[in-house]
Amino acid sequence: MYRQIFLPLVGNLTLTIPQSWYGQQIEVIAFPVNETLNAANSPVLISDRIAENRKKREEMNKRYSMDLSNFKFNRDEANCDILYSEDFQHNQLIENRLRIINPFI
Repeated sequence: MYRQIFLPLVGNLTLTIPQSWYGQQIEVIAFPVNETLNAANSPVLISDRIAENRKKREEMNKRYSMDLSNFKFNRDEANCDILYSEDFQHNQLIENRLRIINPFI
């Protein structure tokens, strides 16, 4: 595969291809950089895709989020040496007593 981004200043371009492609059929597809092609080879604006992903992420946050504003964690009361969480740096050691482990690594 060969990819190159151009900024055309006139209505035609000259494309330089690798020598190993000489004599072979090649396909050239051109579209503005702020667009991409979907499975049906029709343009999809990247901004539309970003907005769609943001909407999905917000829906998942609403569905699975928990209110932790009143949550208090006291390591001494819990008497634990390991806290399993994906929200902190893996293998982090806090005050030389509590180790954070990401269970998904």
